[in-house]
Amino acid sequence: MGTEIRSINRQLPEQAPAPLVQPKYVPAPAKSPTDERGTEEAVEDKELDRLGEELYSVIMAEEPKNAGKITGMLLELGVEKVKAMIASPEELKSWVSKASDLLNTVQILPPN
Repeated sequence: MGTEIRSINRQLPEQAPAPLVQPKYVPAPAKSPTDERGTEEAVEDKELDRLGEELYSVIMAEEPKNAGKITGMLLELGVEKVKAMIASPEELKSWVSKASDLLNTVQILPPN
């Protein structure tokens, strides 16, 4: 059986490997934030980014281990709620405590 394969391979004409053609880089057309979403949503996203940076620096002092997760959780509440938290250190501390407790509860639950 091994000789049959060799003889078949010998009968095939030798072909030079095809040259590799590198695709040209074509950048995607620039999209403005209003292409897929409204202007208000784009503005809100930028505002959330700015608020997130501010929140993170405050939360990092209180909960360095979970600062990123807690910041993300609080940002889900929306721009107005986050602004209220930043304006009131007591309210922010309360929300950080709630988010931290929730994370600790989730982390100690046994896997399903």
